[in-house]
Amino acid sequence: MYEKTNTTSDNSQDVSQNELSDSFEGVFIPPEIWQDKNLSLSEKELWIVIHSRYDKEKGGCTASNAYLAERLQLKPNTIQILISKLKQRGLLIHISFDGRTRVVKAILK
Repeated sequence: MYEKTNTTSDNSQDVSQNELSDSFEGVFIPPEIWQDKNLSLSEKELWIVIHSRYDKEKGGCTASNAYLAERLQLKPNTIQILISKLKQRGLLIHISFDGRTRVVKAILK
């Protein structure tokens, strides 16, 4: 459904994997998300990444579309489409935007 793309070179992927393995312990996928047949796998993955990157100080996830696209191996415009769909489904809410940084929060219905 959504076009995946390889946005990193072999060297940067190795660096990202090393950085990720130092701090990444895994993710919990709520059954409401995992078992929702109305969500695509890409939508589920994006919700999980946004949920796992929750910043208490900001009240949500501040990751850019470019960052999310790199992590999920999707195009940035695909990330924007997925974010819009998750908002429409009531699974993401817009917390703030200061002209540069967007803050969104993954929620459950």
